[in-house]
Amino acid sequence: MDDATRAEVERWTGCVAGALTRDDYTRLLQAAGLTDIEIIESHRVHAHASSAIIRARKATESRSSSRP
Repeated sequence: MDDATRAEVERWTGCVAGALTRDDYTRLLQAAGLTDIEIIESHRVHAHASSAIIRARKATESRSSSRP
């Protein structure tokens, strides 16, 4: 295997090894306090993996109680 091919395989396996399921990622976003979570698949990179656009909102505390 040439160096370029070996480097490509290493990048691919490193990417896939760090991937999360949709449910796991959603739970992590919720645990961080995010709401209105949208996960929109942008393109499939493998039968069991895809790239996605993630949208979510961070709830803000009411500032009216802290204003003078």
